[in-house]
Amino acid sequence: MKMLGKFKLLLFAMCFNSHESLAQSIKFLFVESSEFRKSTMEYMDICNKEGGRIIQALELNSGLQFDIDTVWIKVIGGPSRANYDTLEMRASYPRDTKKATLVHELGHVLTWDLIPDDVKPGTAPTPHYILFLFLYDTWIDLWGKGFAKEQVKVEGKRKGIFNYAELWEYMLKKNKKHRKKELESIISHYRD
Repeated sequence: MKMLGKFKLLLFAMCFNSHESLAQSIKFLFVESSEFRKSTMEYMDICNKEGGRIIQALELNSGLQFDIDTVWIKVIGGPSRANYDTLEMRASYPRDTKKATLVHELGHVLTWDLIPDDVKPGTAPTPHYILFLFLYDTWIDLWGKGFAKEQVKVEGKRKGIFNYAELWEYMLKKNKKHRKKELESIISHYRD
């Protein structure tokens, strides 16, 4: 096995889309330390069983398409985050929150280059604002409204430099049609 620092390449799962997309398939490659083997196996199981549906639901709800074919996933002890084609996923979450967070972080990958780097800070929507325009509806499509509501509560408890609870409250005052129209406007503005 190829060594990557103290981590080793462990496993990979390939998830196929069942509709036309720029990324006909996305490979999920997993890097694991022995400390998080069980959680890595759980994330891999999620990708194997539901990865294709997740990719499809994200693309359908956002109106965007993935432009990468590989996503690296490293399970860690800290907060989850995305960095273009690499996800760091928290090990300690229960399975449903692992699923929800995987979708959340893949949503960041999907919208990674939507706002150009040369846009002055404060003049464009934040990455979470854009993500929250379609994340809730993606969760509903994948696992139902009860799941989506529960994961909004979970995210609302997260603390740090970003106020998840406040943005979720604001976003869910809008109906699905309004969120979709606003997202389409943002995409049109920054992609055209």
